[in-house]
Amino acid sequence: MMQLQVKPIVFVCFYVLLLGCRSERTSPSGATSDNGVKPIITVSAAASTAECLRALANQYERRASVLVKINAGATSSLANQVIAGSPAHLFLSASVPWANAVDKEGLCRNRVDLMGNRLVLVVPKENPGDVHRPADLLKNSVRKVALAGENVPAGMYADQVFAKLHLGQPLAESKKIVRGQDVTTALRYVEQGEADAALVYASDVTHRSNVISVYEFEAELHDPIVYVLMELKTDSANEAAHRFYEFLQSEDAKEVYWRFGFLKFDTPQ
Repeated sequence: MMQLQVKPIVFVCFYVLLLGCRSERTSPSGATSDNGVKPIITVSAAASTAECLRALANQYERRASVLVKINAGATSSLANQVIAGSPAHLFLSASVPWANAVDKEGLCRNRVDLMGNRLVLVVPKENPGDVHRPADLLKNSVRKVALAGENVPAGMYADQVFAKLHLGQPLAESKKIVRGQDVTTALRYVEQGEADAALVYASDVTHRSNVISVYEFEAELHDPIVYVLMELKTDSANEAAHRFYEFLQSEDAKEVYWRFGFLKFDTPQ
């Protein structure tokens, strides 16, 4: 009698588990599967675009039956991840050379120059180092100046600026420069009082209340800041990812870029 009572229960439990496993499947093509599960779009995006892209993803998820996952980080690291085979449908690069590196590997299906940016000098709201222009970084009142890493686009642009303004060597000799893994980290050093100034993108300061921009660098001092959106090749065509790729080029999306401090690509720097 005991066996006759247990077997039906075991069968029901197994059937419930089987249904649970099936409910977690997502169609590799990006289309909603037969059981109604939303397709997932994975986007690897430069750290400087994370907040803007999350706002756009939330907006898009409300109008389309999809889930957008954003993997934000340093463009150099993300590009190497994509090249190494890390799964992603879209890649938003803050650097043309790094976008070209991905393209060279034959991993790009479509690409577009999406938007631009500016490089600015930011300080804490109280401005304890009394910084108002680049030369002020040499003052004794300035302890640390935060930059993104040497291989990160924002860090490379900053190095170009310092080289042309002849500030790189004296700042290095005085050991004032501190590096963050990406531009967001460099900004955080200023926000937390660990640096008296930082070179970041203008878009990074748009929604910050505890830091201020005191100087905007001329575009001629560094390479053009161009963000490249890439639709990556996957094992199968992903219609949901392609539609999101197109949405990110829409006029609605461009208005969001502008509100977050980015430049429309056809706007001169």
